[in-house]
Amino acid sequence: MITISLKKRLTFEELVQANRQQILEDRIILDRIEENLERKAREVLAKRREA
Repeated sequence: MITISLKKRLTFEELVQANRQQILEDRIILDRIEENLERKAREVLAKRREA
């Protein structure tokens, strides 16, 4: 067994799994940001139409 991370003594497979998990979490955050931006853009457009 090759130990990659000396501080936590994680194997390569464990590091890959942790990285995949972080990517999934980041994707969820980015999706929420995108949804908020789209909602705000629709609100701005609606206000412009009313004016």
